[in-house]
Amino acid sequence: MPYRFEHGKVRIASPRLKDAGNAGTVRDPSVGRAPHGYFAHGNRIAEGRGWKAQIRRSLGAEVGDEGVDRLVRDAMALFAAELRALPADGPAVRSELAAMARRSVVAAFLQDEAVRKGLATPEGLELADAAMRHDAAASRHRNNAHVRAVAESKVKPVNATNPFLVPDDAEETT
Repeated sequence: MPYRFEHGKVRIASPRLKDAGNAGTVRDPSVGRAPHGYFAHGNRIAEGRGWKAQIRRSLGAEVGDEGVDRLVRDAMALFAAELRALPADGPAVRSELAAMARRSVVAAFLQDEAVRKGLATPEGLELADAAMRHDAAASRHRNNAHVRAVAESKVKPVNATNPFLVPDDAEETT
């Protein structure tokens, strides 16, 4: 685990994106669809749709407001686009991406509000500073999601009959 020194203390360093390695190829979007483009019988595309509720809850507001509806749509679109680009989509990856989508959308909203209030005003500067903090946190979540997805894609599957048994030829991951 990497460490860094900050203000005279040893702290755990966040994973660096360049240390994660290559993510591999993106999944084929036509999987689970019939030749005419509609969803085919037995597809698993709708699996895991609970993330929508997670993003709605993480915004911390009721979805009834039109502005919040737009933010939820933007966050879900960003979440789905980022998820398609990763080689694995386990719960830890989805959690990081949900946090990233929420932070990114809130940062964009705050930046728009800062411009609307005027960047030269104290209120506008405060909103721009808050937007910058949300954007930095979203970047950290994106990096963490990428690192976790690459790590998950390299892990060999466990025994289907007993998920607590690791295969004999499993490699140790760090």
